[in-house]
Amino acid sequence: MGISLNNLYAYNSQVQFGRAAPPAGQFAAIPSGLAAEQAKISQLQSTYGNMCACAQCTTPTSADDMLQKIKAESYAHILGHEQAHQSAAGGYGGGISIEYDSNGVARAGHVPISIPGMNAQDPESSLRAYSIIRGAALAPSDPSGQDMAVAAHAQSLYGQAQVLMGQKKQAQSLGIPFDVYRKNGMKPLA
Repeated sequence: MGISLNNLYAYNSQVQFGRAAPPAGQFAAIPSGLAAEQAKISQLQSTYGNMCACAQCTTPTSADDMLQKIKAESYAHILGHEQAHQSAAGGYGGGISIEYDSNGVARAGHVPISIPGMNAQDPESSLRAYSIIRGAALAPSDPSGQDMAVAAHAQSLYGQAQVLMGQKKQAQSLGIPFDVYRKNGMKPLA
């Protein structure tokens, strides 16, 4: 899980949006019987934290029920987060990938996103792309640190595209082709 910032102008660099749940513990060997059931429930609570406390939710009657509820809630939360990225990313986003712990509980999710390289001849298209990518990174209501890093990277690229756009407009106002203007050091032709 990470973002590569090595080459900002590399075509189609890959980053991932992601949401990781808190780290999971492992179940210890638990004795059988009612004490074992209580120990399992306690272990689930310490591993996965408190569950939903809304009036519609009921307390699970067994550790298996509790684990099923934890699985459903964790999956729904992570899937919703990743779907927000995916739908906002449009053609720049890939498929959702969800990772599970040894108990089958969804622990993290990812959506790969392609960040196109800067298009020096068409900075407008770069502005549009980086704006979409930034919006996709911040689409969930609870963006992760990784999401914030992707948004910051897209914002940085957006700023670079704005500078390029200004240079292109300057070249147009001087009646000089943009590539010639850039090769001439951003100066009018002598």
